[in-house]
Amino acid sequence: MSIQSLPLRFRLGLRRRPGTITSAWRQPLAITGMVLGGAWILVAIFVPLVAPDDPLAQTAQLFSAPSAAHLFGTDELGRDVFSRVLWGSRLSLPLAFFLVAMAVAIGSLLGAIAGYFRGWVDEVIMRATDLVFAFPTIILAMAVTAALGPSLRDALDPRSSWAVKEQTR
Repeated sequence: MSIQSLPLRFRLGLRRRPGTITSAWRQPLAITGMVLGGAWILVAIFVPLVAPDDPLAQTAQLFSAPSAAHLFGTDELGRDVFSRVLWGSRLSLPLAFFLVAMAVAIGSLLGAIAGYFRGWVDEVIMRATDLVFAFPTIILAMAVTAALGPSLRDALDPRSSWAVKEQTR
């Protein structure tokens, strides 16, 4: 049976639609983003082999400018900034994946509840989401840091609330 012998409504469904995986390969920015993301994940995995220096080793070269020895220069304790950035990816990448997963889960749950119950439940959830939209994320992050202190756990709260509002809509 050929495609031409199928009814029109079935033939239209067999065509490629925008937004599928195959259409992403035709977008240069999508390919660039995937290559950069994949490269950064590989760097995070193989950072012990890639990092030029120990990220905690201190030298007498304080605040040195970028050079061949220190690609990003050194900080106030003489530590190599490039090595610290590479080793920092081991913390920041899993944390980013976790925050995105939490935002999708919470936002999907809130959106599903609002869509299922409708009426006043939908209004309450959407107005709470609008309230979070109206509040600048950087101000929220600074307020949380000032109130709770500069810890990693406390830094996650404002970022996750910003991402949840995007997923709820």
